[in-house]
Amino acid sequence: MRPRAIIYADATAFPVQVERLRNPRLRGYPLVIAPPGVRAQVLALSFEARQAGLRKGMRLKDALRQCRDLIVLPPDERTYARATHAMNKILSSLSPVFEPERYGHTYVDITSTQRLFGGPTDTAWRAQKELKSRLQLEVSVGLASNKMVSKLAAMASKPHGLRPVPQGEEAKFIAPFHVGLLPAVTKTIQEQLVDLNIRLVRHLQPLSLAQLAVSFGQQAAALYQNARGVDPRPVQPPEQTPRICVSRSLDEDTNDFEVLRAVLFVLLEKAARTLRTSHLLAQAARLQIFYADYREATGHCRFPVPSNMEIELYPAVQALLEKTCTRRTRVRALSLVLFELTSRPRQLPLFAEATVSKTAALTQAVDRIRNRFGEDAIRFARTIGWS
Repeated sequence: MRPRAIIYADATAFPVQVERLRNPRLRGYPLVIAPPGVRAQVLALSFEARQAGLRKGMRLKDALRQCRDLIVLPPDERTYARATHAMNKILSSLSPVFEPERYGHTYVDITSTQRLFGGPTDTAWRAQKELKSRLQLEVSVGLASNKMVSKLAAMASKPHGLRPVPQGEEAKFIAPFHVGLLPAVTKTIQEQLVDLNIRLVRHLQPLSLAQLAVSFGQQAAALYQNARGVDPRPVQPPEQTPRICVSRSLDEDTNDFEVLRAVLFVLLEKAARTLRTSHLLAQAARLQIFYADYREATGHCRFPVPSNMEIELYPAVQALLEKTCTRRTRVRALSLVLFELTSRPRQLPLFAEATVSKTAALTQAVDRIRNRFGEDAIRFARTIGWS
């Protein structure tokens, strides 16, 4: 079989590049992208901001104190999504098999495109040139036989270089990288590796599969493969899976469960109202917890019955919070995603009045009041003070 050839296109500081394309006067100045609020964190930053000692994830107020002439812009998700779509449209002209990872970051499988565009290196160079000439985006490009190595190659070629990794040299190339960059290394596994004084990939490579199995069990095989530059994951085209995502940064970090439950119910209210407006039902939820020490925790649950009413969904979501939030560290933000959405039946039952439950009747009444008098016209008691 022909060896795989996979490109990873990485638009460095993508939101910053997009903002500077919209407003060229921002070029040359230290710039960060951060949401408003006293607990805001830096989401992206320019090269000039990095030179001033700023870093991604630091508190905005600390960044402003450290760099007095810093320019701060709020994130514009719609603009970044449109720019990513334009970027992926160019990349998809080289191969129909592409996988967006996040804004400004995309994998492209060019294994079978040699007759159209020449060798893999020529195709990677063409992709970089097209993005620069048509969109004015500075993109670093990695080229390798799998997704993991191509991504690390793009990191090595920043800010806007091209780094091909020849077939057979993957293990040698990734040896100097930190083990935390391997796909098989979760946060728990990374902590175990640090305890064993294994920090770089080259420290992991001499270990046999049997030695890894002693400490890592079923994860040993994936670790063994990754350490040798092997990553069998395919490039998967994006799935059009609808979902509803809501998030909230707390005004003050807290581990008070009463506060966390109240904030979670506010998020669920917003998501459920969107479900009802779209005539959809949710079958599953994902909760992401952001701690004050920059660590994260994620949990999933399925609802006993698909629903779009917060009163019915909340017991499962509350149990998910208690199962996921297990650390004593204070929480900085919550994010709730409802997915596996299904359409609500449009055909009404013959005897509709007799089949409407008390919960549904209450929810409909609340929606009517809010539609007429505003969102704050009527509130659940547990959400007062957390609008």
